[in-house]
Amino acid sequence: MKYKFIILIILIVGFFAMKNIFIQNKNKDLKIKYDSLEKKGIILSNRLDLPLPSKELNYQPGHWRRTVVDDPHVIKQGNKYRMLLSGYGSTFDLYPDTDNIWSLGEATAPHPKGPWTISNNDNPLLVSPGWKGGWGGGHLVSSMYIFDPKEKKGKIIYQCSTGEPENGAKIGRTDDGYPNIGTELFFGKANTIADPYLVHDGKYYHLFYSKKVKNNWQTWKRKSSKWKGLANDFSAKCIVPLGGSSSVTKYNGVWYLVYSAWYDDENEFDYKKHKNKLYLLKSKDLENWTPEFNGKPIFESYDDYDKFGAQDPCLFIENNVMYIYYSVIQDPKNNGETNTSIGLVTFKLTNK
Repeated sequence: MKYKFIILIILIVGFFAMKNIFIQNKNKDLKIKYDSLEKKGIILSNRLDLPLPSKELNYQPGHWRRTVVDDPHVIKQGNKYRMLLSGYGSTFDLYPDTDNIWSLGEATAPHPKGPWTISNNDNPLLVSPGWKGGWGGGHLVSSMYIFDPKEKKGKIIYQCSTGEPENGAKIGRTDDGYPNIGTELFFGKANTIADPYLVHDGKYYHLFYSKKVKNNWQTWKRKSSKWKGLANDFSAKCIVPLGGSSSVTKYNGVWYLVYSAWYDDENEFDYKKHKNKLYLLKSKDLENWTPEFNGKPIFESYDDYDKFGAQDPCLFIENNVMYIYYSVIQDPKNNGETNTSIGLVTFKLTNK
């Protein structure tokens, strides 16, 4: 009995020692394994293969993204992965006065790598109810999903454009499920605010968004305990002075922010001279950020499908794998409305 008791004590002590080691390793900061980079190529394409749309047909599957798919945002719900995305194309049945418009769509997949399938018979899931004015204006882009802990329901955060110079850009939200109604949070002149991304740290909302200052796009952030409080810009501050279109996620106690660098002070943007590139930051508190990759781009765009740059990234992390979805630029004359698809790169995370 004495020996059994000693063995039992040893087993108990060993169990708690191993448990402490496991907890320490679990809470240990993960590092990016830089040499684990894998470029997966295009995982969701536009529909340039379609013939020119006909004004005689009301419903034309695929034409809502005939030239562009953009702004990917990936979440996991149950055993399914959802990708919210923007499409630029023709919707003659909705807007007889314009050839093309931005709308919101969705794709699903059984795995973060895909295969991704467009939902709703390849038709947009959310469109603005009016070309000018109204809650959506004429374009809906840059959507993302968040489960709102205050209202206990899923929300779609979006950017919309009214087609008017003043108050031409809006940041707003609508319930998940894409009801054709939304509410705006704040406004800006056309082409001055974009790319909203909302996270909640358990106490505060943090709204990241792009803001154009002179010829530069920058990443800004607002903070509030209430959604409507984000309309007030008293908390607004610049996070990234050169770069916009960000995505933020938390993993293993660390916040990561990926963004694309767009413009510089001296030159107009030119895809031949200034490729959009992606950069990664990390933070413990959503306020103080340090660069990964020594402040250099995450990867270089050199393949045929992205040789003119990468923009509008989304960061998704699962099972110690970092998935970075992004819009690939395939045309040197790209103005955001020509030949853009969704690409993917992955990295592994390790605590070694």
